[in-house]
Amino acid sequence: MEKVILYIHGKNGSYMEVEQYKKNCMGFDMVGIDYQDDVPWVVQD
Repeated sequence: MEKVILYIHGKNGSYMEVEQYKKNCMGFDMVGIDYQDDVPWVVQD
């Protein structure tokens, strides 16, 4: 099984914020998702 952390940014944030956490989470694949709506479950490709 792979270890994955799903990063969901806060309002007016960016999925690229996940980059700042990668150095502290060795051994995990980190995925940041982006959304442009009021709710995070409406995501972009």
